[in-house]
Amino acid sequence: AALFTVGIPGLPLAIALLFIREPDRHFRSDVSGAHIVVREFAAALPPFTLVSVYLLRGMRGLLRNLGLVAVLAIVVAVLIRATGDYAQWLAFGLGAYAVVTWGQVQKYRDLPLYRLTFGDPTYLLCVAAVALTACIIGAFSVWGAPFAMRNFAMSPVQVGLWLGLLHMTGAVIGVIAGGWLTDTWKRRDPRAPLSMNLICLLCLLPSGALMIFAPSKEVFLFGYFLLGLFSALWSGGMAALYQDLVLPRMRGAAAASQSLVAIVISSGIGPYWAGKVSTLTGSLNAGLLSIMVLAIPAAIVLLLAMQRIHAETPEARRALARGAGEQI
Repeated sequence: AALFTVGIPGLPLAIALLFIREPDRHFRSDVSGAHIVVREFAAALPPFTLVSVYLLRGMRGLLRNLGLVAVLAIVVAVLIRATGDYAQWLAFGLGAYAVVTWGQVQKYRDLPLYRLTFGDPTYLLCVAAVALTACIIGAFSVWGAPFAMRNFAMSPVQVGLWLGLLHMTGAVIGVIAGGWLTDTWKRRDPRAPLSMNLICLLCLLPSGALMIFAPSKEVFLFGYFLLGLFSALWSGGMAALYQDLVLPRMRGAAAASQSLVAIVISSGIGPYWAGKVSTLTGSLNAGLLSIMVLAIPAAIVLLLAMQRIHAETPEARRALARGAGEQI
């Protein structure tokens, strides 16, 4: 179904994009697109990361990167010994290494970009808030289908149809309505994207509880719809906030940085956490309830970011970039 509704229509659109001429943006670069792609992959995928770091900062940078490898190896070894889950923590350790090394390469290659992203507390607080929120969403999204089949005897066909339709409907409404609401709210308060994230985070908890304790299939499906709605309602505003925190030339890299961190943390922690607790307790209900604990640090991080966001004016961000060597 996904292939026919998204994959196949996407192919002609992708081909059509090849023939679209970009408007003149008064920007020239001697670096080809293929070179940029190869360079960025080499900055995040081991063992090419070692080569990238060495070429940018020499033996000193390489030794620092190898020190990172050693620290991560120790942490992964401890987690494997504690849980016995080799594949989980090896994959997560590899993802964590890719994220941190990419930030390290940014610092060596483009200091202004680093200062406004991985080197900036406000940006990191926003990224952490999104990642923690996404952990809760990811756990319910992954385990929602098994939960429905176990507790309400829904067939795989019914689960695919109803959960897919309800999640899509909630996401469409959430993205459109959330973007409009946040833009309107942001005219009066620059904290609007963070406030919307906090509101949706708090609304995810009763939505998840409604799914877990649903007395009927219909109530469960309604809870799943709400989960999809509140999972999307804050996303547009936070995406725009990342763009506000960097210069125009950095918007693509900033979006990629936050997406990489959020994906590694949410995909690597959320579903695993709920599944592990479920295995230990023998109850998927307990596993899904346990992941809600992450709402506490997520809310704290959002509140800390709100305290800083008033000072993050465009002028302040440009001054920070200039201090790192940006020519504005």
